[in-house]
Amino acid sequence: IEPSGLAELFPRLATEPHRMLATTLATLTRLIGMHVPGRHGLFSSFELAAESADARAPDGTTEPTTERLEYRVTQADQRFSQVSLALSSPVYHGSARAFVGAGPIEQIVDTDAVRPHEFEGARWLVIGGSRGLGAALTTLLDGGGAEVRCTYHQGKADATRLVENLSRTQAFHFDVLAPHIDGVLTGDWTPTHLAYFATPPIFVGAGGVFSDHLYQGFRTFYVDAFARLVEALNPRRLTGILWPSSEAAGHRVAGLAEYGRAKADGEAYCTRLGQLFPHLTIAAPRLPRLLTDQSTSVVPVDFGDTTAELLGALRSLAA
Repeated sequence: IEPSGLAELFPRLATEPHRMLATTLATLTRLIGMHVPGRHGLFSSFELAAESADARAPDGTTEPTTERLEYRVTQADQRFSQVSLALSSPVYHGSARAFVGAGPIEQIVDTDAVRPHEFEGARWLVIGGSRGLGAALTTLLDGGGAEVRCTYHQGKADATRLVENLSRTQAFHFDVLAPHIDGVLTGDWTPTHLAYFATPPIFVGAGGVFSDHLYQGFRTFYVDAFARLVEALNPRRLTGILWPSSEAAGHRVAGLAEYGRAKADGEAYCTRLGQLFPHLTIAAPRLPRLLTDQSTSVVPVDFGDTTAELLGALRSLAA
């Protein structure tokens, strides 16, 4: 960090003795994210201690003659994809630990499991269809002959790559928190089916502490925004809805209490919706943990079969 830039962004940190600490922390994040373990590296922990006064500048000032941060790898644990580092600089010494992240997860589904033309004649609107389970569902629907419009919020590049490999799918930008569905329903196209995969970050809760703020954030995505979208589409014109729930809705999972409660609220809304519109078939399956960008882990985890789970949900709508 250049001193002038630090002073502009963080005036108090730009003064001694804080400046060297801020510089060291910024350098440490660059070390973990760009060098060891590198791209997709996940910070675990670090410890820093100030060197003794004689380790500082020879002229007796608190300003060191160099700001170089040196490191060496002290341990690499392949079981947990974890590396440990020893750190040293003219001012600080210590250690850090980080995990080797998996990086973006590319969804691979078995399109051979789709029966020929089994979704033909259906027009599906897949909200949040550019990555993750939404992209997997879009691929299965396209392979089964459905006409699909999938939406993305920030993943335009992902959506572009997805539709390039599909023959019956188009991608559109859409923000569920500021919905203007007219930009997706161009021409005289209207969906017969809706799939809702919009989601905020999930694994953000603290075990043993329920956060009402976090819960309200999940509810905004999974219930409030979904309800507004259904109303905008007019449920009388829809044949079926897929609203994926989670096993966390029925169990207490550490760190997922707020998420699980919001999912349970969404299930209750789907039940009421089905009661109000008997012609509308709604599937809200409690999916097991499936491999996505959000669910990937640095430790071994058992994942469900994405193709089987999503196809089972789709076929339940046609049963």
